[in-house]
Amino acid sequence: MRREPAQYLVIEDHALAATPLKFLLQPIVRLADGRPYGYELLYRGPRLGAWSVVDAALLRYLSGTTLQFPRLFINMANETLLGDVHDALVNASGKHQIVVELSEARTTADEGVLLAAKINALAKEGVKLALDDFGAGQDGLQRLFTLDGISVIKLDGELLRSALVRRDAADTLYSLVRHWKERGILTVAECIENEALFELAHSLEVDFAQGYFIDDITASSSHQRVTIPSGNLHAVIPPSDLQAAHVHPHP
Repeated sequence: MRREPAQYLVIEDHALAATPLKFLLQPIVRLADGRPYGYELLYRGPRLGAWSVVDAALLRYLSGTTLQFPRLFINMANETLLGDVHDALVNASGKHQIVVELSEARTTADEGVLLAAKINALAKEGVKLALDDFGAGQDGLQRLFTLDGISVIKLDGELLRSALVRRDAADTLYSLVRHWKERGILTVAECIENEALFELAHSLEVDFAQGYFIDDITASSSHQRVTIPSGNLHAVIPPSDLQAAHVHPHP
């Protein structure tokens, strides 16, 4: 059985009464030096119907808290982005280093046009955006070409596993990574679960990696863990650098 990372964030939301929302914080590390670049929030609480319920609670929390976090990658469902969340995302982005991960879930043609317009409007306001699970479906490049201001592309685990056994897939992926690098777009290798995938990520020259293998490396590192105190917050986050080591609420 895989061991999940020990870092977690639990928030309570007035709109959800006594239902706490629990998120694991999975480290995303720089392949150049192995140090954490940020953390993806992975929801591990109860399913509360539509994902937009969880998204809304997280946005309310990030917009209202004065705690300063390391960089956070947050997942936003398409149904959330199609709603009235522009101001909340801009506000949260102004207070924290957040990267909004865009879902690979399919949409209708009309929804796709509207979604692209809303996402592009967020990019113009300076919200950092990541294209999640690139290569998981058939429309990865199409999604990329309809969106402006993508800062990060996250490579799907299945795509990476294909590149392990097919030289043509690895060569194509290497060319894409270099092309994105020239455009200033960062890349993350997802689902790095073993040393072979870890070495592949290095050979492809992607910028960052995340997954259970990375969790183990981070957990066994010498990074001291820091507890962030708050009345309704419980979090343990290993620092990525000196700034992260001094994470604390504002006085």
